[in-house]
Amino acid sequence: MGASDETSDPFVNNWNISFDFDSPGVLTLQLPAGTWSLGQWMQVEGSHGPQSRGRALVAVPQFDLNRDTTIVLSAAKARQMKLLTPRESRSSALRVDYTRAFTDAGNQVMSFLVPRTEDSLWAVPTGKVTEGTFDVRTRWRNEQPALKISMGGTAFDDMLVRRGTKPLSKGSHRLKPVYVGQGAAADYQGRDVRGKAVVVDRNDTVGLSEQAATAASAGAALLLVVNDGPGPVEPLAFDSIAPINIATLGQEDGRRLISQATESGTALDVYSNPTTEYLYDVVRKYHNQIPTDLAYRPDTGDLARVDMSFRNYRPAQATDFRYDVYPESDWWAIGWPEIPGQGQGNRTDYVSPDVQFRESAMVTGETRVIAADKHYSAGSRTAANWFSPIQRPRVSYGNTMLSRQDDALFAFVAGWGDAGADRMGYASDPGVQAKTSIYQGDTLLAQSPDYYASATGLKPERLPYRIVSEFSRGTWASPYSTRTRTVWDFTSAAGQQYQNLPLPLVQLDYDVNTDFSGKASRDAAFTIKPAKPSGQWPKAYAELPPAAFQDGTLQLSYDDGATWHPAHLTRTPDGRGWRTELNAPEGARFVTLRAGARDSDGNAVEQTIVRAFGLK
Repeated sequence: MGASDETSDPFVNNWNISFDFDSPGVLTLQLPAGTWSLGQWMQVEGSHGPQSRGRALVAVPQFDLNRDTTIVLSAAKARQMKLLTPRESRSSALRVDYTRAFTDAGNQVMSFLVPRTEDSLWAVPTGKVTEGTFDVRTRWRNEQPALKISMGGTAFDDMLVRRGTKPLSKGSHRLKPVYVGQGAAADYQGRDVRGKAVVVDRNDTVGLSEQAATAASAGAALLLVVNDGPGPVEPLAFDSIAPINIATLGQEDGRRLISQATESGTALDVYSNPTTEYLYDVVRKYHNQIPTDLAYRPDTGDLARVDMSFRNYRPAQATDFRYDVYPESDWWAIGWPEIPGQGQGNRTDYVSPDVQFRESAMVTGETRVIAADKHYSAGSRTAANWFSPIQRPRVSYGNTMLSRQDDALFAFVAGWGDAGADRMGYASDPGVQAKTSIYQGDTLLAQSPDYYASATGLKPERLPYRIVSEFSRGTWASPYSTRTRTVWDFTSAAGQQYQNLPLPLVQLDYDVNTDFSGKASRDAAFTIKPAKPSGQWPKAYAELPPAAFQDGTLQLSYDDGATWHPAHLTRTPDGRGWRTELNAPEGARFVTLRAGARDSDGNAVEQTIVRAFGLK
């Protein structure tokens, strides 16, 4: 609940009360007079009938409390908040945000992440508020269906799917279902399930991961898990690897499937999409009231297109998510655990325009890459490569861990940014080696065998400083960026007391066309583009002011740095970078580079990357 200020009691002007109670039920409160708002989340019947579950927002965004009042909260008139996409899709993530703001009072802010086991989101329409503002945002991630399953003309679409390490091939399959009870190894005795769809009951004796491993070892093509309650159960933890395609169903659908399978022996019709070829990341906003029509039907032209290419040097399980930054804050990005995807492959994303997104992707157990916040424009088309060369230390403009405050300097350097501009990358592999050093002039102030170092006792006047960041993959197996050394020269002075100032570290972005194995042609075009933050913390990469750079340098080596070849550089058409072409000798397998740039203020960078990328 939230309240506006009330002139009859000037000490009560900003109330926010949270409480839990059983529904249905009665809650009695004694509250001061004033204008109040009230909102509640309710679990309701889902879109797939009585045995499914959804979530409803029931709100009374404005009511005057000047006498004893009864407020009835009911989801009976709730409307489904639907996303109807141009291409067939199913929701894999749902969220609703609720913000009620009164003049001269605090905000009432709620956000609810709908569990994936609940299939739908609902809201009761409201009237328009006349005091303050009222905003509701709905957030969907809808994906191309991983599996479509039917039997005898009956579709089973209230299910959750986890692709396995060896998913079904793309296209139609007819699979005979075999029901094996709890799914323990003993339940398979005398049963031939090779190439078939195994159906098991969720139970407390045999865990889902054991059920999946047993089905896979028996040669099954698909595992169907029937829940013992409403709706489907989550198929494995997000960071678990499934050895076989898993689909979970609610109790009602599952029992119907088992009955048909055992009585008629009818085969399952299964259509498989082994990878997600497209998805939708969509936000819908409602201002000052919740309308009666809550179905959103965007056309493709209403959205932005992002061509995602995942280019890890080898196939691997990966995850990614596009978080949207909460509108009341420029730092709070909300979302779900990153949904398993692919380390190699292409995907087309359709994205809401004019939303501040923060994108993240991870190769499981190896590296995590986080992009700076960005907006997309309606009808635009953007290409985004992930995990591909060139991996190197890259400081994001949103990183307050590289800063100066009073007499202290902080250097936290993420060592594994990928090919995308303005992305920070972190290594998950424990074998990675790092060293960070901070100098004032040529005097070593601090050094750490890690990503992070700090120095204190700095003089307040502007003086020259240097940060040296060194990384080695160690036992982390990868053919590229085996060692890096980055030297940042800059000047720094103390600001106002307690003021946290960004360090003016020149960053280098690289552009070279590589294939999925990280290899470029021997005469490929190669571009370097320097960038740096301004004196204030910018909110997004697109909002950065232009900076004048000079003295761009590039040396290339085709023998891991034993010999170097100065590159002939020409300015790019936009004037912000330099371009050259490779001239790799026969037999060379890798390109090692040493690049540098200096800005008009004298801040400079030199970056050496051993085996930055491969050669075809």
